[in-house]
Amino acid sequence: MPPKKVICQSSVKRTNDGSPKAHTHQQCFTLGGKSCRPFENVFAQWCDGRWYAGRVAGIERGKFRLVWAEGSDETAETADSVVLAADILQHGFIVHLPDRVDPEKKNSPEVYQEYCLIRYREAGFCTVRGRKGVMSSRRFEEMMIESRDMEIWRKLAKPSFERSDLLLGHCFITSSEPTGGAVQSGLGSKELLTRYIKDCGGMEVKTVDAMLKWRSNPNNNPRLIFFVANTYERTKVFLYCLAKNVPCVSSRWVAEIRRSKNYQSFERSRLPAGHDGALDKSPGTEVHWKPRLTLLNNLRLGVYGARENEGPLREFWQPIVTAGKGEVFSVQPEDLAELGRFQIDVLMVFSTAPAAVVAACAEELIPVVTEQWLMQTLIAGRKQPFDRFAPRLTAGTL
Repeated sequence: MPPKKVICQSSVKRTNDGSPKAHTHQQCFTLGGKSCRPFENVFAQWCDGRWYAGRVAGIERGKFRLVWAEGSDETAETADSVVLAADILQHGFIVHLPDRVDPEKKNSPEVYQEYCLIRYREAGFCTVRGRKGVMSSRRFEEMMIESRDMEIWRKLAKPSFERSDLLLGHCFITSSEPTGGAVQSGLGSKELLTRYIKDCGGMEVKTVDAMLKWRSNPNNNPRLIFFVANTYERTKVFLYCLAKNVPCVSSRWVAEIRRSKNYQSFERSRLPAGHDGALDKSPGTEVHWKPRLTLLNNLRLGVYGARENEGPLREFWQPIVTAGKGEVFSVQPEDLAELGRFQIDVLMVFSTAPAAVVAACAEELIPVVTEQWLMQTLIAGRKQPFDRFAPRLTAGTL
């Protein structure tokens, strides 16, 4: 890039490797009806008329302070000369990326080639398709948009949503399931839900570990954590949230807040806890959510099976039971002679159990159940009868 005339004198805090340092708290920079967050990906127009990748570092004297992705000096840009990357980088949009004239020579000069964007990722690599149909992964920082393509987009694009802080300080763990109910909820895709959360100032996480990390920050309110999906699920994350008493809400709640630009209670948008049917039976009826603050408190759950069978069962349920303030114990066949030392309340197996295991548990007055007992307990919000979920007996060895 050639040097630009307007240079911003104030510097941006950087890490040891020279990259921009992230803010420790969320905020919004708003200028000319356009809002963005610290170091959000944007395109800005350079003096050659093209639009290059950069990040917004702040506002100074009525202009956005921009950090260019290619490492050029920071500049001050008007709101009209900045476009949010999330707004323009949609599937099918044309971007230009540098390629070497002779790929086999490292010192060969680079020229911009035309690519079709397949998938944009705010962090990490984006998926693009070249003229020959070859798919590849490229960084956002490399992208350039020709002025003619930007003009066409601006003529066709609808006015962008003016962002707000209605969900600032809220953490959302989103569903890992396909969006089968997206149309019913008013959202066309998971990507749209992600954008709605971001538009309203919320934070999205993908895993329970990420949620726990967010929760551990003393500046965050643990009561503002939500699981959001189109419908109830039987996934590990959904059951974890039931045990942890994390509100599970419909994605329509987020969509309605964005549409109305007013915060509203999530209670009317709570998802059902599930249905009262087992996996191998008819679905049954939906079960409305009930408070479950002490549902699994002090539960001592034994998980039985040979190590190759017991491992997956315990791996799935241990974090869920722990979230509900219970404990999980691994019970192996050689432990049955001294079963009483575990002081467990219930022994859980898959769908079947050897008759000898059930007999050993009966001597210690320990009920034996399948994993459906725990699942239906979480769904119903109260402990279920043990006999309803007794395993099928087998005559096999321990």
